[in-house]
Amino acid sequence: GFMWDIAPEFHAAVVFAEHRFYGKTQPYGATSYNTTDHLGYLSSEQALADFVLLIDHLTQKRLTGAENSSVIAFGGSYGGMLAAWIRIKYPHKVAGAIAASAPVFWFVDSHVPEDIYAK
Repeated sequence: GFMWDIAPEFHAAVVFAEHRFYGKTQPYGATSYNTTDHLGYLSSEQALADFVLLIDHLTQKRLTGAENSSVIAFGGSYGGMLAAWIRIKYPHKVAGAIAASAPVFWFVDSHVPEDIYAK
């Protein structure tokens, strides 16, 4: 898709990270969904922290010459929300974000207008 198309122009590495508790990333194996104690680790905040650790690992140990490279997060839908949030929460790690079809609202002082869905 789009990211693969533009990556060569920017000499970019494209990395797709798997969200914990999805796919093969089951932190407690077959019992990952058996208790709410385990599900406490299934959150967007935990996922963002995982992605920052991955960014550090890749830029410092795996991608030669990437130590000072800019990181741009991208995603669509929930992945787009994560891309926007990682940029907001970790601006020192992520230089920008492409958040496609991300259902993210921005409200001043966390005040959600009562008529938000009427607009």
